[in-house]
Amino acid sequence: RAGWIGDYADPLTFLSILSQGYSQFSSHNYSNPEYNELIKKSDLELDPIKRQDILRQAEEIIIEKDFPIAPIYIYGNSYLFRNDKWTGWNTNILERFDLSQLKLKNK
Repeated sequence: RAGWIGDYADPLTFLSILSQGYSQFSSHNYSNPEYNELIKKSDLELDPIKRQDILRQAEEIIIEKDFPIAPIYIYGNSYLFRNDKWTGWNTNILERFDLSQLKLKNK
């Protein structure tokens, strides 16, 4: 099985791929100057709320307007965790787990 997950927990891990001249993986013919400008603008924005709005606008162009790519399969993993027995299990978008905080609960 082949696949790809984000390299870091940020929307740009996926959105930058479609930005012209931004990513080494731009092996497509998609180009939208408005989208490219939003991606560049998001790099310069320090306010996280404003940055999130800029990236949301970029996503709208990709998903609702241009739709330059279509994922054909998305896989995921399932984890069974008994929170009545354990504490400290934390999940994240990259599916990387820090088990150093996992502890058996006292009875």
